[in-house]
Amino acid sequence: MKIKTDILKSLERLAHRSKDRERCGVLWYEAGDCVRQYTLYPGPTGESRFEFSDDWWLQQLYQARARGLRFAGLFHSHPARCSTFPSLLDRQGHSFCRTLILSAGEEPSRCFALGPPGSVPLQEPLLLMEG
Repeated sequence: MKIKTDILKSLERLAHRSKDRERCGVLWYEAGDCVRQYTLYPGPTGESRFEFSDDWWLQQLYQARARGLRFAGLFHSHPARCSTFPSLLDRQGHSFCRTLILSAGEEPSRCFALGPPGSVPLQEPLLLMEG
C-alpha cells in the first residue's frame, strides 16, 4: 500500500493516544493509487471490536465521491498489548478489503489484504510517499 508519510504518522499518533481502545476509519485514494486522506469513525469504539453504522458509511462514500476520492481500505488500531497481525475478528469482519493495522505500542504498522473468512491474510508492504 502506498501511503503519504504524514498520513501514516498522523494515524500512528492517533493510535498512541488511544492506547487501550481501538480507533478506526476509512482510507482514501486521491489522485493515483496513494492513500492521501483518511476519515476517523466518530462512533463508539470498543476495546477489541468496532462496526460502522450504515448511515455513516453511506455518508462517507457519497462525500468522498463528491470530493473525487476513492475507497482505499480501512484502518484500525490495536491496543498496546496486542500484535499488529490480523486477529480472528479482523479476518471475519474485514474480509473485503485492505486493512492497515496500527499499534498503540511498539509494533510496526502493517497492511494486509484480507480474503474470505478462513483464508490466510496476505501482508503487503507499506510504501511511504512524500508530498
